[in-house]
Amino acid sequence: MENNRAGGQGALIQVQDSVHPVKCGCAIPEVGKCGEFLELDGKFYPIEGDLGLGPMPFCHKEGLKAQVEGELKEGKFYFKKFHLLKQ
Repeated sequence: MENNRAGGQGALIQVQDSVHPVKCGCAIPEVGKCGEFLELDGKFYPIEGDLGLGPMPFCHKEGLKAQVEGELKEGKFYFKKFHLLKQ
């Protein structure tokens, strides 16, 4: 990850082409409801945009990972590239 702005809530962090765990929000205690989340540095961030995987693609599935590229902005992940890897 690469931070393009100095600190603050509006900091923009570039996520280079890399592999990260993904989970449904219902499996993350601090979230507790369905949604698509990406793990970066031990924290989960909601994924913004249509992944093209249909409804609830991560729900009740363990050990999922995705190859991603994009930006972390204002606590959300905006992808430029998203590829769910085979288990």
